[in-house]
Amino acid sequence: MTPIAEGEDMSSKANAGEGFGHACEQALEACARGLPLRHLRSCAIVTDVGRMHLTACERQERRGPYPLYVRGVERMGVDDYAYEGDALLVGACGAVSTHEGKLFVVRASGRFSVSELFHVVLPDPCDVAYVEAVLSAVDARRLVKGSNAARVVELSALRGLVVPWPEASVRALFVEALAACERAGEAGGKSARRVEEAWMGSARNVEFLFRAPALPEPRQVKEPVDHADDALAAVDGLLDALGASGADLLDVVGATGDLADPEIPRRARFCVCFPSPNQGVWTDRVVNEEDPRWILGTPPRNKANYAWVQQTLACMEDEGAAVLLVTNAVLHADIGREEALRRALAHSGLVSAVISLPGGLFADGRPSPSLVVLDKSGKTHGILFVDALELGVFEGVAPSGVTYRSLPSAAVARIVGAFAAWRTEGECGLPRFCRVVSEAELDERDCVLTPWTYVR
Repeated sequence: MTPIAEGEDMSSKANAGEGFGHACEQALEACARGLPLRHLRSCAIVTDVGRMHLTACERQERRGPYPLYVRGVERMGVDDYAYEGDALLVGACGAVSTHEGKLFVVRASGRFSVSELFHVVLPDPCDVAYVEAVLSAVDARRLVKGSNAARVVELSALRGLVVPWPEASVRALFVEALAACERAGEAGGKSARRVEEAWMGSARNVEFLFRAPALPEPRQVKEPVDHADDALAAVDGLLDALGASGADLLDVVGATGDLADPEIPRRARFCVCFPSPNQGVWTDRVVNEEDPRWILGTPPRNKANYAWVQQTLACMEDEGAAVLLVTNAVLHADIGREEALRRALAHSGLVSAVISLPGGLFADGRPSPSLVVLDKSGKTHGILFVDALELGVFEGVAPSGVTYRSLPSAAVARIVGAFAAWRTEGECGLPRFCRVVSEAELDERDCVLTPWTYVR
């Protein structure tokens, strides 16, 4: 390391130390003045609605005089996240740090179902960082019931938790102080603990408690809600942009009697394919590697996703196009043969666009789907990625934990408009919604085809 680099490093450390010291002083001054308090239920939605209930199942692994039984989980969502966006997950059962006695708090990331091991806290978007910081600083001994072997944070206790709730500018001081301490590394650790103790200690002064009404929980629905027509409206718009208006469409799934049969039912200029999500075993025979349909590679016999993709390609005429409704597992598969198939699809030059849709549009509770537009015309240069995950409108949560949403007509029009512009103008880019990605960038991202990987 050169002397200049060393000087720069020492200077940056000094600045970091000075910055976190000043930030901590401001936060401690706010504590000295007294902090107004509220119950958490009046600052954020604190709920168990929408969690995935994990049903234990038991299977017999070994028979005879000493049978062996194996317990496991009957079902678990893998592609749908019940609370997209600004949600915090708070440990409900056993998820408490044994060293510091703190609550286990994690910001929602990815798109996975929330299990009953967590409670869900939904603050206002501008307060997510503050609520996360406050909950992470809570002494869990105030909330936990049970023994060391089975510690539980009950929902009622979490909802009734008293937290400091000053005005927004003062809440920001607490977040900034902890962030500055974290940037300072080991030097800021003691200061961060001092600020946390002072801030959370103020919650014991109940004379400052403001008793505001609780925020309403998400609406529960008893019957499944089906907004599949919203997704189909987007499909219709995409087909119109492809020039399929008035054309004879081939329903690949309806026309295919047996997916294992190499005979193509017929070929068409425009196709649609809406297979069952994540269908498992699709043939009871060894998959024929010489089947001419497998232009991307031989699909596994226990996963039908890429068998349907290639069946659709085989049904398309040479200048044809198609729209597929697929689960997101198709777009990021990284196990076994499917990883190679995904890479081959990404490099095939046949993918015109990938559009992620919100979860909860279908009454069957399937994982979040995406629309994949395939085009054999040779006009595709790069891939248009559209991330419409956040355009869904919340409709309610079923007792099973399935979240239902609709896709407004304005959102459908926005999706179709972006694709039409891409088709006619050859480019389309809207921050946090859509952009065109080159093959080189696909390689940089390991050929993953999920829109949210590229759209920011």
